[in-house]
Amino acid sequence: MTYSTTSETTGDTESTMSSNQMDRIEFKLDQLLAAHAVSAHVKKVYANDAESGVWDDLHRFTPKQHAALQMLLHGQSNTDIAKRMGVSQNTAKVHVRGIAKKLGVNKRGEIMARMARQYETIDDDAYRVLTGGLPKNWHLEFDEDVKCPWRHLYEKIGGDDAD
Repeated sequence: MTYSTTSETTGDTESTMSSNQMDRIEFKLDQLLAAHAVSAHVKKVYANDAESGVWDDLHRFTPKQHAALQMLLHGQSNTDIAKRMGVSQNTAKVHVRGIAKKLGVNKRGEIMARMARQYETIDDDAYRVLTGGLPKNWHLEFDEDVKCPWRHLYEKIGGDDAD
């Protein structure tokens, strides 16, 4: 199914967008709106911790970046991240660079140094709210032989893995 707009005066198709593209845009918009709502909720519920600055950076990341962050904090390579998330190694690098950019750092070690305390101090319930459901121990308890119930949060969407 394709969506298109047609000019009434010329009859020309101005743009065509597939159903898959529309679904992807809708999904991304839903993620952005949810992230905004979640951030406000976490700050309200966990006001003391939020005011202390303990979790200043955790709310900045997408669920995919949280999955990559968990793996980074446990010393995993971009290859490991790519394999787990079902994306190319270049896409895994994009997730890691996105984390670094949001933190204003350039190296994996700087990410780990800055995020270790924040990750350790947040409880699982608050972390799940921030990540849209991804548990804090997701990486440690991942089992390749079992279908992951949170894969929709970190696996690629459709045929394109460049998110």
